[in-house]
Amino acid sequence: MRKIISVEEAKITLQAHYQTILTCIFEGFNDYLKVSQAKDELETYTEHKVRTKANLLHDHISSHIKKHFGFLPNIQAEEIKGIFALQIGNAFIRFKKISIARFTGSNVKNQTN
Repeated sequence: MRKIISVEEAKITLQAHYQTILTCIFEGFNDYLKVSQAKDELETYTEHKVRTKANLLHDHISSHIKKHFGFLPNIQAEEIKGIFALQIGNAFIRFKKISIARFTGSNVKNQTN
């Protein structure tokens, strides 16, 4: 089982990468918005369900995380046991989908290996 690190420990570990992580998230959102706005240019367009939209957004963010972090030493940006995550030192960041109310599908306190 992975140990959940303290907020202070996470801040120290992630401090150097915080801005890049935010950039990846914003770039992912911007890419998703471009795709969703493209429907106006198409004569036939399938309206995506909420789950599909969440998956598309997640995929765009994951792509930017891989692009920015995938080549750096001692950093893993990959799918680990079916979960896309960014691991920097002892910090394991899982990019979860959230609802409009900013709730995740589950509120897991412990993550198993």
